[in-house]
Amino acid sequence: MKVKYTSEAQTQARQDRSRWRKYRDSKDVFDQDLSASRVFLASGPKLAVYGLLAGRPVRRTQLKRLKVHLYYVIYEELNLVRIVSVWGSHRGDAPVFDEE
Repeated sequence: MKVKYTSEAQTQARQDRSRWRKYRDSKDVFDQDLSASRVFLASGPKLAVYGLLAGRPVRRTQLKRLKVHLYYVIYEELNLVRIVSVWGSHRGDAPVFDEE
């Protein structure tokens, strides 16, 4: 499956990458884990449902070495996994997904 970001998730990923590079010694860990997670998500894993977005299940996976989750929706009819949020513990409470 293709893996794409919403514009909001892309902005969140950029912010987290920048924050990671500013405060950590291992500058490439964020990018490495993000890349590995994209490969994993391409298989369309149907992990536990976290919430709903426009009537579709939102699922999540954690970046391997970080306290950051990728929240995603699978669109099987489009052969697509869309990352809808990149959310780390530094942002506070988890993102909220409401029926739209």
